[in-house]
Amino acid sequence: MDINKFKLDEKLEVEGVWKELGDGARVKVAASNNPAFRELFRKKTEPYTDAIRRGLLDEETSHRIMVEVMAETILIEIEGFTDQGKELKSTTENKVRLLKDYRPFRDMIASIADQMENFKKKEEEKALGNSSKGSTGTSSTATA
Repeated sequence: MDINKFKLDEKLEVEGVWKELGDGARVKVAASNNPAFRELFRKKTEPYTDAIRRGLLDEETSHRIMVEVMAETILIEIEGFTDQGKELKSTTENKVRLLKDYRPFRDMIASIADQMENFKKKEEEKALGNSSKGSTGTSSTATA
């Protein structure tokens, strides 16, 4: 087996990849345990080092830290989400709320972030020299 099958695109790991969720909603998700995640997680858990070592960090604090770190370093962007008809902008506050209040959504984001295949550079993109941005499927020369 060629070990290079395990090589990831470091840019995609940090900047994220877009995933369509249906109904016009999509998310841009970075790889779990990317450098930004590790650094922010370290900073946010530093005040709790003793409690963590002793296994005494309460569940609420642990959950809050993980959600905040995910919102800032894994769930890079959201588009097409509404709450009772009102558009949800891609703000840290909204991302924290979605990750905190909707466990299935949080689990889905974590799953996307954990899937190594999402962050591999596609061989055809390498061969063609294409950027990671996808086409919108429209052409400026198209006619109605």
